[in-house]
Amino acid sequence: MKNARAITAAFLASATMAAATLFAAAPTATAADACAGKSYKHVVKRYNNGLGIIPLRCGTSTWGYRHLVARGRWSASFDKKITKALWSGTPVTITGGRWHYYMVAVPPCTKYFGVLDNPNTYGRDHVTHPQGIITAYSMGEKPGGALAPNVSSETPAGPAC
Repeated sequence: MKNARAITAAFLASATMAAATLFAAAPTATAADACAGKSYKHVVKRYNNGLGIIPLRCGTSTWGYRHLVARGRWSASFDKKITKALWSGTPVTITGGRWHYYMVAVPPCTKYFGVLDNPNTYGRDHVTHPQGIITAYSMGEKPGGALAPNVSSETPAGPAC
């Protein structure tokens, strides 16, 4: 049984690496220039969740890449967290979108990292489909309101407790 588990784990690890290579996203542009002169429809990066592609569009101050940059969230590390949430996170369908999240255990705290995307058309613009990533951030609760273990309701949203 141990050998079967080890083989399965090795296979899953190699399959994940192969998928990451096969579906490698376009190079990440710097925060300062990725959307310079581009419309909100422009795709900055494409993420694969195993079922399809979820775009990160330039967006506006309320969604997408410009939204993340305006809040000081965009970095190579943040990009990796988005990739992890979309590839191996738990998807939860909500009205108007989907949360993809995973738990991050950093003793003594446990928190979640989530990505909200809209798989539907953006507003009345029937050309921008799907809208893609709306926002992403660390949170003390997983979507649905359940507190992460070791996180009190007084824990501020954002960085680790």
